[in-house]
Amino acid sequence: MKTFRLMGVVLLAVFAVGAVAASAAQAATEAPYWSIQGTRLASGATHFISAKVLEGEFKLVDKLGGVTVSCKTAGFPLAGGVLLGSNAEEPGTNNETVEFTGCKSTITGTNCTEVTSKELKTLGTIITNALKSELVEDKEGNLYVELAPIVTAGGFVTLEFFEAGSVNCNKNAKVEGSVAAEVLTDPGKEKVSLTKKAASAESWLLNFPATPIKKVVLYEKGSAPKEVSVGLKTLGSEAIEEGIALILLAEVKGGKLVSTKELWSPLP
Repeated sequence: MKTFRLMGVVLLAVFAVGAVAASAAQAATEAPYWSIQGTRLASGATHFISAKVLEGEFKLVDKLGGVTVSCKTAGFPLAGGVLLGSNAEEPGTNNETVEFTGCKSTITGTNCTEVTSKELKTLGTIITNALKSELVEDKEGNLYVELAPIVTAGGFVTLEFFEAGSVNCNKNAKVEGSVAAEVLTDPGKEKVSLTKKAASAESWLLNFPATPIKKVVLYEKGSAPKEVSVGLKTLGSEAIEEGIALILLAEVKGGKLVSTKELWSPLP
């Protein structure tokens, strides 16, 4: 009979939220935050994460502009995804640079089937600018993540399109704004509710639905929670990101970023 043990430290990410004060004037709130093994990930502390496309493809769709970009895989380059700790009343955040591969495009009325990020120029691969994610929620208390570029002016990424054979279409599309995703349990795909007792997990899902999330509730220290609008734009019109990403706690081992789940080893 085989048994298993975890090679290294057991790490659990916990989503938690405190009670919201009855009076907005008091502005005494506890934002959602990251916790490792039951202890809050404090300001200045970090932990690596990795990402995978759970199923199907990731898509960016601009219906008005007639543009669709589909990618088979998504992930963080080595050490490209990091959970960031926070102080009381501050939400948990994380920084990441996302790499998409196996990407193709369709643009109505053109033969522009190849795509890359403008600065990379490797057809089929897209690497975003540096992004920041923040734990937020909806009005019902369900946990969400809002993603936005750290440098707003640079946007998420500027896409460049080509025809087969590397013929430049002389067409670029800057992806701007912010986008929100539901946080779901892995497995089960259940919404994570901040109105219930905090749950532990080594992995979770980010669901970017085909009907985009347009409003989230965010926290700022010293202020009452407030509802804000989110949304992506490209070529001057609304863009939609679709797909489900599997996010896992990770460590750097042998120069590679590996998920906590992959650190399990069978013993005789």
